[in-house]
Amino acid sequence: MLLDVFQRFLSNFPAWELNWSAVAVWLSLVASGLLALKSLNWRRKDARLPPGPWGIPILGYFPFIWKPYHYAFKELADKYGPIFRLRMGCKDVVVLNDLASIREGLSDPNLLYRPDDFLFRYLNMKGIGGLNGEEWQANRRYGFQVMRNLGFAKKPMEVHMKEEVQCFNEFLERSKGRPITVFQELGSSIVNNISALVFGQRYDLGDTKGRFVEGMLTKFMLNATFFSVFDFMPIVRFLAYYTPHTRIYSVRSVFKDFKQLVREELKKRESNPAEYQNRDFIDGYSRKIQENNGGSSYFTLPCLLGIAINFYSASTNTVRSAILWNLYMAASDPDHQTRMQEEIDAVIGRERAPGWEDRARMPYTMASILEIMRWRTISPTGIHRAAKYDTTIGGYHIPAGTLILANFWKLHNDPTHWPDPSKYDPTRFLNADGTEVKEKSLAFLPFSLGKRSCPGETLAVMEIFIYVTTVLQKFRVLPEEGKIISLKPYDTLMTVADDTQKLCFTPR
Repeated sequence: MLLDVFQRFLSNFPAWELNWSAVAVWLSLVASGLLALKSLNWRRKDARLPPGPWGIPILGYFPFIWKPYHYAFKELADKYGPIFRLRMGCKDVVVLNDLASIREGLSDPNLLYRPDDFLFRYLNMKGIGGLNGEEWQANRRYGFQVMRNLGFAKKPMEVHMKEEVQCFNEFLERSKGRPITVFQELGSSIVNNISALVFGQRYDLGDTKGRFVEGMLTKFMLNATFFSVFDFMPIVRFLAYYTPHTRIYSVRSVFKDFKQLVREELKKRESNPAEYQNRDFIDGYSRKIQENNGGSSYFTLPCLLGIAINFYSASTNTVRSAILWNLYMAASDPDHQTRMQEEIDAVIGRERAPGWEDRARMPYTMASILEIMRWRTISPTGIHRAAKYDTTIGGYHIPAGTLILANFWKLHNDPTHWPDPSKYDPTRFLNADGTEVKEKSLAFLPFSLGKRSCPGETLAVMEIFIYVTTVLQKFRVLPEEGKIISLKPYDTLMTVADDTQKLCFTPR
């Protein structure tokens, strides 16, 4: 039928006056119609696939998403159910939106795979987040063995954090209660915590190299995405890769700068190996590369670069965002801040430095930190995975190659598990009399779930606890005079606060 219409259309034009633009349009329409019929027939063949919205050829459902993904996916889940499927560019995507589907999907060993066109892999940045199979397992195992030997998430790391937060408090004290922004200095302070492990050194606040590293990570946070048109439309990604001012170009430049930084550190170790032996991650991993003597090993320079930037990006931007949310909430709610400070005074006092072991006797403070991680889910949809083989979730058939995304934000805002979810309420994490933190809900997944979950969870929570308690121990945090703290989230790769807001830190 479409062919008859097309022939009648052509018969209206003499051969020498044929409008080739019109021909192109009609050919496109014919192709689109055939694709739609094929898609409809395919859906009828396999009714076990999750339901979902229709898209358009080539672009899929992309043109219909006008808000951050986790909000758009919530609306689609309300319409199609907690497990739905949609076409994004040239890829099929299944989104999981409730507790049952997320826990089933992320625990499935068939869903540990990162797709071949994953952004980091495309940029040849082979970090733990993007590797697969035995290469992933070997690097994950050895990378964290080195970090544990250096004190990762242990007492030596805690001691270093205490020193860094004291330096940060000295910066706050120098402000003498004047309104200041703390985004950059806080980032530089947190960068030092991971720099001590990765490079075996710290940078003074304001140090040129420290600012450089902090600036790279901020640029990465504002531009990186694990779920965008770049992942689903290779042609667009290729063009953006070479076009200045695009996000992927910016991420590419961050990786380029970071590679140069790591290469400089490697040269230092080559010229003076004794000074750096067993001192940091770069030394430990580079020796592993040398042991394999350049053979067909899982341990390579691209893996070293990728793992190092994984440590930095996962341990800096997420922690900084969580600490800022805690400080902004304290400044916006004086009663909440007072309750936290009363608990700090009762358990720690005004002189002794807060320690990680204090958390067991500070239920309200811990509940406040946990509630921030629910209320402002830092990574709303995590990092997507792919089905390596055919599998099922919630009774639905998931074909091999399908991308899988978990909407953690929707789970953390599900009234079934969290009454009045838009309200910030630390008491939801406390027992009836407020004396203990309850066992964590199965619906609380700020660090994802399963073997692909964030391995730095303990370190991150420790860092947030030590920074928040140490700052509130010494200062009353207030909004700038005449201003109201904005708690509106800004959604980039993460859920971040307005970092241009100024706070006043008045010594207690």
